[in-house]
Amino acid sequence: MLVKVANKDEIPIGKGKEFNANGVRIAIFNVNGRYYATEALCRHQDGPLAEGKLIGDIIECPWHFWHYNVRTGELLDFLRDVKLNVYKIEIRDDFIYVEL
Repeated sequence: MLVKVANKDEIPIGKGKEFNANGVRIAIFNVNGRYYATEALCRHQDGPLAEGKLIGDIIECPWHFWHYNVRTGELLDFLRDVKLNVYKIEIRDDFIYVEL
């Protein structure tokens, strides 16, 4: 199911923003004009990922500095079996839709 979440202009390049999509907290990141969606909370202690520092396609949790790839959801630090849920994005007429 595709859910309309935001206008593209709401998320500047190099930033992320958290949204509620039908009760699911997701973070959408703008990586050089390409958009990626992950679950909104860090797997460590629920840090708000959209508030973290985005470097390329890597988001750094602002609480304890865990690093995830926003394209794949993979944790890049020590626990290789930890992975965020990722969601497919579709752009239609400047609006961002997320597949839940």
